[in-house]
Amino acid sequence: MRGHPRLLDPRHPQALVYWCTSRRACTLAAFMYRAGGGTRPPTFGPLLAWHKHGARGPWMTHIWLTDDMPSALARCAPWPSLENALGIKQKPSRLDSPADAPCPPDGDGGGM
Repeated sequence: MRGHPRLLDPRHPQALVYWCTSRRACTLAAFMYRAGGGTRPPTFGPLLAWHKHGARGPWMTHIWLTDDMPSALARCAPWPSLENALGIKQKPSRLDSPADAPCPPDGDGGGM
């Protein structure tokens, strides 16, 4: 991964993703990694679900804290797996965010 010294460093994720049901009730749900907006990062072929939100945005991928590989590498929030692994349930958000959308019915979220 030349040129990306900390691209996928598990000790230094660029962001932590929490699901909060109230101000004091948050659960760590995923690690998020980002890379520059140019070409897709050269990591493990199509295994990681690198994606962008907008043409000029950075590349990003999530590592969801679930119990199975396909849902852990999903491009979207794998709600049934997050509920099984962490006990968190999807609830409507005040924000209209596609990030809260469930994965497609096939369950893999496009990760592989």
